[in-house]
Amino acid sequence: QKALVSLQKYLDKYPTGKNAFKADFYIAESYRSLGQMEKACDSYKKVIAEGEGSFVEISMLNFSKISYDLENWKDAYGGYTSLYENAVLENNKYTALVGMMRSAYKGHEWNEAVKNADRVMFDSRADAAMKQEAEYVKAKSYLATSRRDEAFAILEKLSEDVSGEYGAEAAYLLILDSYDKGEFEEVENKVYAFSDAGSPQVYWLAKSFIVLGDSFVERDELAQAKATFESVRDGYTPSGADDDVQDNVRVRLAKLEEMIAEKNNQ
Repeated sequence: QKALVSLQKYLDKYPTGKNAFKADFYIAESYRSLGQMEKACDSYKKVIAEGEGSFVEISMLNFSKISYDLENWKDAYGGYTSLYENAVLENNKYTALVGMMRSAYKGHEWNEAVKNADRVMFDSRADAAMKQEAEYVKAKSYLATSRRDEAFAILEKLSEDVSGEYGAEAAYLLILDSYDKGEFEEVENKVYAFSDAGSPQVYWLAKSFIVLGDSFVERDELAQAKATFESVRDGYTPSGADDDVQDNVRVRLAKLEEMIAEKNNQ
């Protein structure tokens, strides 16, 4: 707080002084330390526009990171793009490349997400985990743009390892695709294979069992469907407030009870 007061006094007295951009930089850093992220971004912008040297590069990096954390995807993408084009430090160039991929994906800029995912995958600094994330971004971006064949080719590869979140979600999406195609026996085979793999990704496994229950309903195997839904209801612990598994199960069980009652009254 004391730094902010002193720095602002300097800017009030010397608004176009040769050290004005440095004052803006340390104002940004002070706001960031105080958790006032929007104000920090405003000051980092001034440094990016008017500063020089490493102050600009650090400001681009911090502006981009904060914008991403604030879910301002467009600002984050623009910041990371500027950083990639202007960074002197190679580590910052790589950080910018990953940031471009992630912020484009989060911002639903699917073509940009695919383009930058390819760049990440072929970057020598990307480790196996980062390359897997890039594959995931490509697959989900392809799905969003109806390029299903390309998407599912990648998902098949990712699903070979269901120990991580990307592979587990890929397995679930393949199960859901089989359900959408009416391949109900394939749904059953894939769900049991997923379960037998011992994946710690219980959310996606639970979602897969819900699809299995739905496939039993489609085959009019209502008792089996009920047992499947109940097993998820009784055996699954939600991971947080946004976890939708138990809500999905409750809705299905209520509807299933109506179907069973109607069938018994016929």
